[in-house]
Amino acid sequence: MTIREADSSDVDLTFEWATDELVRQNSYSTDEITYAGHKKWFLSKIASDKAHFYILQKEGKPAGLVRVEEGEKTAVVGITVAPNFRGQGLASAMLQMALDTFRNKSGQWVYAYIKNTNLASVKAFSRAGFTFEKDVEYQGVASKLYIWK
Repeated sequence: MTIREADSSDVDLTFEWATDELVRQNSYSTDEITYAGHKKWFLSKIASDKAHFYILQKEGKPAGLVRVEEGEKTAVVGITVAPNFRGQGLASAMLQMALDTFRNKSGQWVYAYIKNTNLASVKAFSRAGFTFEKDVEYQGVASKLYIWK
């Protein structure tokens, strides 16, 4: 697998992934996404020095996205695996690659909030070296907090 930072040419690809039914179910923001809204949001995020979007590729094909957003003391991570790459066990490797890249830029601990119903993410984050911290309510949803130090 290879990794690169996302750029403006990735807006259509990330919109496709963001509007996938499974992604919407596992997201904390389950509202419908419009293309115009996504484009505005995405372009502002990749222009920010606090948001890091990494596109992971397998055999030259986009396989997923890892997003790390820095806060004051910690960062929060999220992952999307492309539909045609799901079930291949790539998520933990994607997280590790993205966090190794991010770690070069920041010494922050990275938090992952995972809905209790998202068992695939629980497994992927655990395999990637995240440690379960506690059960929490995050954005009004019963969740698990995992930390990467």
